Amino acid sequence: MKRFGLRPNLISNAFGDAIMGEEFYLEIGTEEIPAGYILPAVQAMAAQMARFLNDHRIAHGEPYPTGTPRRLVLMVPDVAPRQEACVTEILGPSRQVAFDAEGQATKAALGFAKGQGV
Repeated sequence: MKRFGLRPNLISNAFGDAIMGEEFYLEIGTEEIPAGYILPAVQAMAAQMARFLNDHRIAHGEPYPTGTPRRLVLMVPDVAPRQEACVTEILGPSRQVAFDAEGQATKAALGFAKGQGV
């Protein structure tokens, strides 16, 4: 059995504006787990969740793992409602190569635009 959910929580963005954050809960029901395996399992869950959120540029608080022999639980506070913006600047062909004498795009410009999904 897996249960998860989100609960609203106010957090601030980079500009200091209050935005709605969420608390993320993940609960996994299991067969009886030996007591010595619980702590490493929930710590691994917390590390994997933090890595996932960081890799996807989603701001979050410190993951809080806990568990029992039949439940593994992870709570992550202040999960941002969306990814942080990412701006990438890519240089294309020079203007002399990209446009002909009439100002029309050349094959070089069109190929670059297509390669960038434009």
